[in-house]
Amino acid sequence: MSVVYAAISAGWDHKLCYLAAGESGNAAMASDVSRDEFHHLEARVRVVEQEVEGEKMVTRHILEQSRRNGADLAAFKNDMANFKDDMADFKKQTGERFDRLERKVDTLRKDIPGIVGEVMRDVLRERDRER
Repeated sequence: MSVVYAAISAGWDHKLCYLAAGESGNAAMASDVSRDEFHHLEARVRVVEQEVEGEKMVTRHILEQSRRNGADLAAFKNDMANFKDDMADFKKQTGERFDRLERKVDTLRKDIPGIVGEVMRDVLRERDRER
C-alpha cells in the first residue's frame, strides 16, 4: 500500500489512486501499470529509503556527539565550580592579608609622631651633652 501512496505523491497516473482507494467501479488493474513504470517507482522508493537511512546515520552521529559534548560540558562545569571555590578561598586569604597589612599601616601611621618625637629628643639630648 505504501508503494501506491508513494506513486500517488510522485504524480503517477490517476488510475493508481483508484486502485489504492479500492473503488470497484473504475478500479485499474495492476496490469495497467507498465513494467517500466513499476521499476521507476521501485527505484524512487529505494532512493527515499536510502535517504532515510542516511538521515538515521546523521541523527545517530549527532546524538553521539551530543552525548560526548554533554560529558565534556559536565566536566567543564565541575572544573569551573572547583575554580570558583579556589578563587573564593584565594580572595578570602588575600582579603585577610590585606586587612592585617592595613592594620599594621594604620598602627604605624599613629605611632610615627611618637617615634619621630622620641628620636628627636634623643638627638637633642646627645647634642646637649656634646656642648
